[in-house]
Amino acid sequence: MNKSVVPIVTVSSAEYLDYALVMMWSVLEHGNSGTIYHFYLFHNELTEGMQNWFKEQLLVWENCIVSFLDIRTIESKFLPAPGEWTGKLACFSLFCVDFLPQYDKVLALDIDLIVQRDIAQLYNTKMGNALLGAVYDLDFIGQWCKGNREYHRYYKEEVPLPDPKHYIQTGVLVINLQELRKNFLPGLFITVAAKKKFRYDDQDIWNLYVGNRVMKLDYRWNVLHNNNQYRLRYVMDFAPLEEFQAYMESRKDPFIVHYAGDQKPWDDMNCDFGDVFWDTVKHTPVSEKITARVSPKSKTLHSRCLRKLYYEWRRLCEKLRHV
Repeated sequence: MNKSVVPIVTVSSAEYLDYALVMMWSVLEHGNSGTIYHFYLFHNELTEGMQNWFKEQLLVWENCIVSFLDIRTIESKFLPAPGEWTGKLACFSLFCVDFLPQYDKVLALDIDLIVQRDIAQLYNTKMGNALLGAVYDLDFIGQWCKGNREYHRYYKEEVPLPDPKHYIQTGVLVINLQELRKNFLPGLFITVAAKKKFRYDDQDIWNLYVGNRVMKLDYRWNVLHNNNQYRLRYVMDFAPLEEFQAYMESRKDPFIVHYAGDQKPWDDMNCDFGDVFWDTVKHTPVSEKITARVSPKSKTLHSRCLRKLYYEWRRLCEKLRHV
């Protein structure tokens, strides 16, 4: 009996390779032995030795396959001067449309997350004619709703979005390749990303081009952590109440925890949902390496208090502006 295959695309540099391993480990720990999880890891610098080492760490999982895809060979197919674009690893999810022709649908996962359910459940989402499956990005929507001037200028003039209040978070995606190929020319997304510098790279491009054909996923499939204890109270709280309440409910039982932002659990053990990350790390062969890298907290109690007072003052001003 043939096993079902769940294709998952992700990306990593050499610096973050250990964290990519942790993410994959979390997928496999919560997976089904009757399912093959095939990871496609985009990169632009990983040596053959690094790739072999990475695969060796995952040999314990018989239902895991890892394939490495070098974007330097991929981009040359569409771009006249590809060398200047090799740094845009963040746009990895855009490559899927053109370079995984064997699939009608794939998952795209950032590496700064931990999966706590069988990801096959997400992959089996019925897409219909939706181009993407994703959750709304309440960090972005909160910034928009509280009147962030730079956001309003940029997303009205430079990247005119169809509906900013439905902006999606692309750290976890179900990508309907079959429908995308029907609706867009080959290489379009790669070409667009190469021509212009976007604030949020592939996330802006996906929202600009397919924002009106998205299947909204349960927030539990992409629960953003409370970055620096700031995001919930000072940004998300400005998002529409119904969406904010749905997000808060998802925090009680997250299927995927996403450490989006500058505060990562491998830098700060005390970050929101940090225990989820470290519970996975301790099962991996890179546990000691990652633990050894954690440096003491640099912020003093005094500086954290001053920061909190400043943001409370800003929040009060922003709330009064909306009265």
